[in-house]
Amino acid sequence: SVLTHGFVIDEKGKKMSKSLGNVISPSDVIKKYGADILRIWVANSNFNEDIKISYQSLERQAESYRKIRNTIRFILGNLNNFSFDSKVEHKSLLPLEKFIRHKLYNLNKEIIEAYDAFNFHRVFQTILNFCSQELSALFFDIRKDALYCDKNNSLNVRSSKTVMTDVFDCLIRWLSPIIPFTTEEAWQCWKEDINKNSELSCHLLENLELPDEWNDINLNNEWSKILEIKNAFTFAVEQKRNKKEIKSSLEASAFVYLKDNEYKKISENQNLSEILISANIEISEDFDDQFLFNSDNKEIGVKIFKEEGDKCPRCWKLYKQLDEKNQLCDRCMSVINEN
Repeated sequence: SVLTHGFVIDEKGKKMSKSLGNVISPSDVIKKYGADILRIWVANSNFNEDIKISYQSLERQAESYRKIRNTIRFILGNLNNFSFDSKVEHKSLLPLEKFIRHKLYNLNKEIIEAYDAFNFHRVFQTILNFCSQELSALFFDIRKDALYCDKNNSLNVRSSKTVMTDVFDCLIRWLSPIIPFTTEEAWQCWKEDINKNSELSCHLLENLELPDEWNDINLNNEWSKILEIKNAFTFAVEQKRNKKEIKSSLEASAFVYLKDNEYKKISENQNLSEILISANIEISEDFDDQFLFNSDNKEIGVKIFKEEGDKCPRCWKLYKQLDEKNQLCDRCMSVINEN
């Protein structure tokens, strides 16, 4: 198939010519940014009209590229030395990991359909949003504590690494038509260090048909509400940080007031302290004027106070008492002693 587009013009809408001195040479772009950045610019362009190019827009594409590259690097770094024999069955996965699989299942269908329709802009923006929101700001952010500090054979670690392999398998397939050099570089690291039985090249892979059991509408609805609680908590923490009352969410304990009973039912089955990356979270039945409400949701009130205690230098969590000799918390001591 041949896809045609309009002229390539500068940021002011003028056609490129040597006399105007506004020509941007592809070879210059490749020398400065690399070929994959140029390909991202192409994928993000609206081919139904004249296409604008400028070094400012290329800089934005480079920032998007760094976000995706760092996502892949984080996965490869945490999966190094991972044994596929320790993967967790779907029914035994933790709720967060099941939620990520649900996202993968639906995004996989959406991205394949977008490719079939030549809608490359939608493909790339969907992947970028997934890397920024569900992965970086949620999955990785929550699981970093377990990945860095828990025992390697803990359910948290095994569950997260199981789903990380799924995320990698999907990202490589989704991205290889747009950034072929980066995905091939990542694939060779994967093939050398993690899964030696892989295909010779990522460009030999076919689209995945993900299991239907990954698709869980009820779980998605639950996590939509959990994320609303997370947003309300983050808003309250930022207010305290701006006042210099706390430095990070790990120093924050909170009372959460939920007007809607549906939020209460969902929160009862979740470890909110872990999800919100906080010192402690309690659901409050009482309400006073110290509760803060995010303007986006008046159903969730959050009252923050600074947790007292000493910081464990290994996991950075606050505890009333640390080991006298090593100044570590009980969890970190048990992991170190086992190793």
